Amino acid sequence: MNLLSDDKIVTIISNNEEETKEFGKLLGSLLKENSVVAINGQLGTGKTYFVKGVAKGLGVEDCGIVTSPTFAIVNQYTGRLPIFHIDAYRLKGSDELYDLGCDEMFWGNSVTIVEWADNVKDCLPDSLVNVNIEYMDGCKREISVFFTGSGNDDIFKGLNC
Repeated sequence: MNLLSDDKIVTIISNNEEETKEFGKLLGSLLKENSVVAINGQLGTGKTYFVKGVAKGLGVEDCGIVTSPTFAIVNQYTGRLPIFHIDAYRLKGSDELYDLGCDEMFWGNSVTIVEWADNVKDCLPDSLVNVNIEYMDGCKREISVFFTGSGNDDIFKGLNC
């Protein structure tokens, strides 16, 4: 796993699923109440593997329970903070996420992780931890984390250690 950083962007090259989960675990260990993680990437890039790592970093003991909520839309896990895992792939827009009570998830002293976040970007808060995962070649992925809004300086610093 190679780490590169620039301004408020941290980029790693992950060579396999385990490295993807390990980077997610590091991020998860740094998240705090009301953190919202917006994840984007093509099908099969490892978004759910990344979320498994985030959940581990947040104290979920059995990450085998972390699965893509494609059909359920929202899964909830228990760690050091409650975790809401949303898959917006099948949603037609932000209104559908509002109907599911996303406001309560975003501001409920929990961590919210949104896969396919671009599908519902109109309802996401200003302060985000944005994650973009892209194919490189073979099993390699480029994972970029960048921050919008305020309140995420500690997370950025933690990723740069």
